[in-house]
Amino acid sequence: MDLDLAASLDGFSGAVSVSRGGEVLLELAEGYAHRAYGVPATTATRFAIASGSKGFTALTVAALIADGLLSYDLPVRRMLVDDLPLVAPDVTVEHLLTHTSGIGDYLDEEAGGDIDDYVLTLPVHELDNTEAFLPVLDGFPTAFPAGARFAYNNGGYVVLALLAERAAGRPFQELVHRSSERSFPCFRERRQVGPPKRADEPALVSRVARRRDLRQTAEQNAEGVLFYYCAT
Repeated sequence: MDLDLAASLDGFSGAVSVSRGGEVLLELAEGYAHRAYGVPATTATRFAIASGSKGFTALTVAALIADGLLSYDLPVRRMLVDDLPLVAPDVTVEHLLTHTSGIGDYLDEEAGGDIDDYVLTLPVHELDNTEAFLPVLDGFPTAFPAGARFAYNNGGYVVLALLAERAAGRPFQELVHRSSERSFPCFRERRQVGPPKRADEPALVSRVARRRDLRQTAEQNAEGVLFYYCAT
């Protein structure tokens, strides 16, 4: 099927790049950068993917566990020290990874609320590094004992990013680059590093769409995840 037709039928918006041996075989963009205003996407467009980045946070933490810098049963209080004092002492890295920590969440999806509610306590342009999220995460009491049940938790994955940085002594973006390179060799062929140039420019990502001889690889920056499709 023609790629343009397939994208239009599926409502796909994103960017695709296919390379082999350093040669770019295919590079295209489909759909919209902004649907409401009808702005077409380009290969330089950045798309917000929200929780699509959680898988790459988990990949980064798993890589640090493999390197012996973290462990699944590590109590997170050991690395938080005086930060986020409401996080219970029995919460572990595994609890955060599996959404069973019970820690209070700045974006509690079980609490309801209007989709237009602004839940952050800081302007988004100030959240330009992992440590800057601490005031956003603080002040939310424990919802239930660690391990008692599952409850999707957004803040827990920001805490994981914070733990990763403190364990490795390196910026989170760099750690994601490294873990992605280890897991997806074709990731080295092309990357875009750093946050958006404008505060109102969302993160770049294409929708996950596997095709015959293509393999998905990804990069996370301060604002989200950038997917590429590399020929195997």
